[in-house]
Amino acid sequence: LLCGTAMFLAFDEWHLPQVIFDLATVCCVRREQNEDEREIQEKKQEYERKYGAEILLIDAPVFEISSSELRGKLQSGEDVAGLLPACVEQYIRDKGLYI
Repeated sequence: LLCGTAMFLAFDEWHLPQVIFDLATVCCVRREQNEDEREIQEKKQEYERKYGAEILLIDAPVFEISSSELRGKLQSGEDVAGLLPACVEQYIRDKGLYI
């Protein structure tokens, strides 16, 4: 399960977090450059200890865009090249998702 930092840090507030941790490896990708690495590491250790979670922290290029902004761009027909792989954009458009 791929999520951004804000969702990762609040994961224990989700509905049935133990079930999610049992079913999935949670992958946290940073979305902002000014995030507190220490806070992320502490939460990772807490979830591993408390839930037996398998968690991957992923270093990736930072894209300053929310999912809501991306959906808005798709809905308005704006160019999303560089924000999504071309095959994902095509799938979204073919299936009429978010539009």
